[in-house]
Amino acid sequence: MNTSNNSSHRARPQLLEPVRLDVRVRTVATFICFGGALIFLVLVLGPLMALAHALGDRDRKVARRWVRTVYRGVLGWFCGSGLRFEPFDWSQAPESCIIVANHQSMMDILIMYFFPRDARVWAKDWPFKRPLLGWMMRLCGYLHVDSPDIMEQAEQVLKAGGSLYIFPEGTRSRDGRLGRFHDGAFALAVRTNTPIVAVAINGSGRCIPAGYVWVYRSNITVRVLGVLRPDPTAEKPQAALKAATIKLIAAALPPQNQA
Repeated sequence: MNTSNNSSHRARPQLLEPVRLDVRVRTVATFICFGGALIFLVLVLGPLMALAHALGDRDRKVARRWVRTVYRGVLGWFCGSGLRFEPFDWSQAPESCIIVANHQSMMDILIMYFFPRDARVWAKDWPFKRPLLGWMMRLCGYLHVDSPDIMEQAEQVLKAGGSLYIFPEGTRSRDGRLGRFHDGAFALAVRTNTPIVAVAINGSGRCIPAGYVWVYRSNITVRVLGVLRPDPTAEKPQAALKAATIKLIAAALPPQNQA
C-alpha cells in the first residue's frame, strides 16, 4: 500500500460538486475577469503608478490604492452577496498594525483589500516570479519574505506608520484546516511593539480549493476578531502572542477547520 499517496489524497479537499457546465463557465469567467484586471493595472495604470512614485509617492500609496479599488470591484462582482464581513470597529486598531489571517485560498489577499487600511503584503517567492503579477507586487512595494533583510524592511514600514498583511501559515491550507503558524509576524510585533489584528476567513477554500483549477460557488465569511498587543512582561512574549492569535482564530472557525 502506498501510504504517501493515501496521505496526499486525504489532504486534498473534497470537491463541492461535479465539474458541470456552470462550474466550467464560472472558472473561465473568473480567469478572464481577474486576469483582465491584472493586465489593466499593470499595462494601463502601471506607468502612472511608476510616475507617481518618481514624482514623490515614495511609499507607493497611489499604486496600492488603485489596486485595492480595482480588485474590490472585481471581487465584489464575483462573490456578490456570498461575501459577508461581520461588523468591526476599526477605530480600535491603530493605523500601524499587523493584520494576520488564516489562509484558505488565493483570493484571501483580495478579501483583505476590503479592510480600511493601507497595508503592504508580506508574500512568498512565487508571486514575484510571475509575469504581470510580480510587476504589480513591486509597483505596490510589497515585501518579499525571502529577502535577507525582510525584518528590517518590515520594521521600516511599521515605524513609518504603515501596516502589513501577513498569512502566518505561509501557504494555503489544502484541506481547510488551520495550519502551523510561522514566527515572523509575532517576532516582528514584539520587536516593534506593534499590535496584531486577528482575522478569520471561512469559506474561501471551498471556492477555489488549493490544488484545483475549478472555481466553485461558496459563501465566505470574514471576521475581524480583535486587537492583540505584545505583552513585554510575559516570560516569552513572542510565543504568548502567537498562541493567543492561534487560539482566537481557531475558535472563530468551524470545528472541522480548527486543526
